[in-house]
Amino acid sequence: MLDLGSWGEFLIIAIAILVLLGPKELPALLRTIGRWVYKGRQLSAQLRQHVEPFLQEGEIQAYMDEAKRQVNKEMPINQPPTQEKNPHE
Repeated sequence: MLDLGSWGEFLIIAIAILVLLGPKELPALLRTIGRWVYKGRQLSAQLRQHVEPFLQEGEIQAYMDEAKRQVNKEMPINQPPTQEKNPHE
């Protein structure tokens, strides 16, 4: 199709809507679109608010798992701790 970039395509769509609907219907259409965008942003914020605790909980669990792996690497659970011999004995 036309390779005008995003602003060029937006301008063509805006002109087509203006021609099809006319200047009398345009404010009502823009108001309706504005309400939809507002509701979409509200829904997005609510979703983000509900999902973030789960993501943070998952990150904390990942840090805990990594810490356990590091500890197990230093001192495996299956092996008893060894006592170092005193070199002065």
